[in-house]
Amino acid sequence: MSFNFTCAPRTIFGEKALKTAAPYIADFGKKALIVTGKIITKTGLAAKVQDVLSVRGISSVIFNDLPGEPDDKMIDAALSVFKSEKCDFIIGLGGGTPLDTAKAVAAMTVLPGKLSDYAGKEMSGDFAPLVLIPTTAGTGSEATKFFVYTDTATDAKLLMKGDALLPKLAVIDWTYTISSPVSITVATGMDALTHAVEAYTSKKANPVTDIYCLDAIKRIFKYLPAAAKDGNDRTAREQMALAAYEAGVCINNSSVTLVHGMSRPIGAGKTTVFNLVSGFYVPSEGSIVFDGQKLNGLRPHKIADLHIGRTFQNIRLWSDMTVLDNICIAQHSRLGFDLKDVFLRTKNYRAREKEIHEKAWALLDKFSLADSALDYPKNLPYGIQRRVEIARALSLEPKLLLLDEPAAGLSTSDLDGLISYIRWIHDTFGVTIWMIEHQMQVVTSLCDHIKVINFGKELAEGTPAEIQGNQTVIDAYLGNAEIDEELKNFKAPFNH
Repeated sequence: MSFNFTCAPRTIFGEKALKTAAPYIADFGKKALIVTGKIITKTGLAAKVQDVLSVRGISSVIFNDLPGEPDDKMIDAALSVFKSEKCDFIIGLGGGTPLDTAKAVAAMTVLPGKLSDYAGKEMSGDFAPLVLIPTTAGTGSEATKFFVYTDTATDAKLLMKGDALLPKLAVIDWTYTISSPVSITVATGMDALTHAVEAYTSKKANPVTDIYCLDAIKRIFKYLPAAAKDGNDRTAREQMALAAYEAGVCINNSSVTLVHGMSRPIGAGKTTVFNLVSGFYVPSEGSIVFDGQKLNGLRPHKIADLHIGRTFQNIRLWSDMTVLDNICIAQHSRLGFDLKDVFLRTKNYRAREKEIHEKAWALLDKFSLADSALDYPKNLPYGIQRRVEIARALSLEPKLLLLDEPAAGLSTSDLDGLISYIRWIHDTFGVTIWMIEHQMQVVTSLCDHIKVINFGKELAEGTPAEIQGNQTVIDAYLGNAEIDEELKNFKAPFNH
C-alpha cells in the first residue's frame, strides 16, 4: 500500500486562534491584502483582524467587492489592489468565496497570462504567502489545494488545483461562525457532510483519510442539528468547525466524486440560455424568436430595445456610479434626443432628462432604495445590490424579465423581501418573468409554471403542486427506494 497525504504546513484551531497565530503571520511580511465580504466587513471582524496585525506592525488593505461566487473579474480586481498597494501576503477571511478568491490572487501574483490558461493544469510556483480564516463551517477551503471560479468569457465554472495553493497558515476560530444564520449553518454543514461522504467513497481514499472522514461524519450527524437549533450552542459550533476542517483535509487528499462533478457543469451552464436570449452569446444553430422578432445576431443593447431585461447571477452593477445613475443610464437606450440636444441643453433634452429622473425615483421608492440613491452600489449590502439590479432591469420597461438566480447569497430576511418584490413586479406591470433558481421557497412561491431539467433533459413540466408531487422528480432529486436501501447499508461503517 502506498499513498500521498498533504495538508497545510500549520493550522491553529480554537477560540482567539488569531492572536495565537499573530507571531507566525508576522513572518509573512509588512503589508497584507485582506480579501473578505461586505457583510464580514460590516460586522467589524475584518477590523479586528486589522487590529491584531497592527499590533505586530503590519499594515493592511481590505478588498471586499465580492458580490457573488468568484469569477475572473473579481479576482483580477483583487489582484490589481494587491499590486498597486504593494502587499506582501494575502489573508482570506470569510466563507468559500473570499477564501477561493484569495487563493486565486496568491497564484496570479507570480503566474503569467490569464487564470484560464491554467485550467486542467497543476498550478505551481512561489506564490504570495496565504493565510485563510474561515467564518463558516462547511467549505473546508482552508484545508485544500483547490478553488473554483467562473470564467466570464466562456461562462464555465472551472476547478483549479495545485499543492502551492495550500495556505501557509490556516486559522480556525469557531466563534466566528456563531453569527451565521440558520440557513447558512445548514447549507455549509451539508456541504461538509457531502465532502466527507464523497471522500470516504472515493477510489482515492486511504486509511488516513478514512479516519478523518468517519470522524467528520459522526460529528456532523451529532452537532449540525444542535447548531441549527441554537446558533449560540458553543459546543456545537466548535465541533462543526472541526468537522468542516476534517472534511476539507479529506477532499484535499482523496478528492470528491459525482456530486461535485455534477455541480460544476450544472452550476455554470444554465446561464447559457439567458446569455443566448440577451445577445451575449450567438447560437451556433437554430433560431431565437421573441414577440415575432428573430434575435439571432442582434447586439445586447438592440435586444434590450425590444423590451427584454435581465439580471445576472453575479451582480453586475456600475460600481463607480451612484444607485440613481445606475437606474437612469439604463433608460438612455430610449433617449429621444441626440448629441446636439445634449450640448445645447435643448428643451427636448431637459424634458427627457426630467422624465428619466422621475421614473428612476419612482422605482427607487417602490424598491425602498430612495435612501441609498446617492450611494455607490459597491458600498451597499449584498441584498440591497440585488434590488438595485432588478430595479435597473425594470427601468427598461421589459415585456420579458430574465432573473438569473436572484436569491443567490441572500439571507432569510432578504429572501422574503425578494419574493414580495418579484410578485409585485408581475402583478403591477404584467411582465413575463423567466427565472433560473435553486431556492425552492422562491420557485414554489412565485412560479405558475415550472420546467425541471435533469442531466440536460426535460424531466417534468407543470404547476408547482404537480412538480412537488411528481414521483420522477422526487426520485431524481431525493433518491428512490432502491437507492435508499443502498444508503441504509452504507451507514454501517459509521456505527463503530
